[in-house]
Amino acid sequence: VDVSSDGRYLVTTCDDAGVPVWNMNNFRVELTLPQPASTKAAVFSPYGEKVATGDRNSTIRVWDVVAQIPISMRGHHGTVHS
Repeated sequence: VDVSSDGRYLVTTCDDAGVPVWNMNNFRVELTLPQPASTKAAVFSPYGEKVATGDRNSTIRVWDVVAQIPISMRGHHGTVHS
């Protein structure tokens, strides 16, 4: 779980294949970042324009929140927990 630096958004992870980004003003999911595997970690960049996620398949993705396009980073061995 992480909160954007402006306090407007919350990103959460779960054992399913989506990463919801919650609007803290109305407590609704504003967008869901699709993940191919169970996601164990998510964190906002300092200015909130990107979200980094880590999953049980050893993959870290850096998402452009507006375009919802990930850049995958490989090389880690094992589940990414943080």
